[in-house]
Amino acid sequence: MSAFTTFLNLVKPGGGSTGTVLPDEVVDVDKLNLNSDLIDAFAASWGPAASRNHNFYGPAASLAGITGMKLGDTYQESDGDKILWLQGPSGTWLVQNAPPKDLTLTSGWTPVTTYTPKYEVRQGLLVLSGRLDGTLEAAPTFGNLPSGYRPSRDTNIKGFTGSNQFASINVQSGGSVILFGKGPAVSDLWLDNIIVPLAT
Repeated sequence: MSAFTTFLNLVKPGGGSTGTVLPDEVVDVDKLNLNSDLIDAFAASWGPAASRNHNFYGPAASLAGITGMKLGDTYQESDGDKILWLQGPSGTWLVQNAPPKDLTLTSGWTPVTTYTPKYEVRQGLLVLSGRLDGTLEAAPTFGNLPSGYRPSRDTNIKGFTGSNQFASINVQSGGSVILFGKGPAVSDLWLDNIIVPLAT
């Protein structure tokens, strides 16, 4: 029966020699066992196994059923958009990498020609893009972000319009994306290069 190292639980194959394989397989097995012990000792010097982060992989639908996760653990979807999730503060899942998706616009706001507003996540940063028109008095909230794509606290970002006027955009922890200080009509609001960290 195989033995195991004490920290990483690596298999130590054990076994003996038939004498028919040269160089002697006993020597080879002894080297494997020694290497496993060296790897295990090196890993043990990092600290308790419970303190390390874990990476999980599976279907998108299985994410909600995982328990016992801690800050910094990750989950890589094996299907769909293959989104990479990070366990963030307060036990929330934050998207780490996800392809662009259309931003859900509220009533009164429309995309500018072929510049559909989108959101994506790159290395834990929410990135907005696209352009839109709307009426501030009717709806200062122009978009909504789904759970997992929201910052942990409200964040103000400077944007601008096609007429080179500055605009204040607030990305809220509840998912609302709000425009302040412009109106009543807003023409060609640019979202390009608006970047917000998800875990702060």
